[in-house]
Amino acid sequence: MRFQPARKAIILVFLSGLAAQIGLALTSYCLKQIFVDELTTIIVNLLQVYSVHLAVVLSTAFFSDTSRNAKLNGTVFIASISLIVLWNLLLITRLVLFILPQKDNIDLLINFQKDIAANSNFLIAGLIAYFFSVKGKSS
Repeated sequence: MRFQPARKAIILVFLSGLAAQIGLALTSYCLKQIFVDELTTIIVNLLQVYSVHLAVVLSTAFFSDTSRNAKLNGTVFIASISLIVLWNLLLITRLVLFILPQKDNIDLLINFQKDIAANSNFLIAGLIAYFFSVKGKSS
């Protein structure tokens, strides 16, 4: 796989996950399932959770010297994209469970998101940094 399409795929997965969660929160607010302060708390927390990952991905897009024609190890890409998708699905699923009518509160959701972020930042950010810093074989 070529480096540039792989980079775009990873950026797209992160931005899609963030956008999906913000969209879910906004929809829930519009349906009057959550209050404005809960909406604000969710969005601010999501931005904090995604900040490390998006900073790594977006910053490497500007300073990477990898050739546009570089080929990437497919295993590295599959591992990267799989973990990123799983991480996003975990966060999306928890937000959906919060939105569904049940005995849940904003504090439990925020604590979950913070715990996931704190305990996975090293893995996701490290994998992304490795992925974007790997020198591919130019063709």
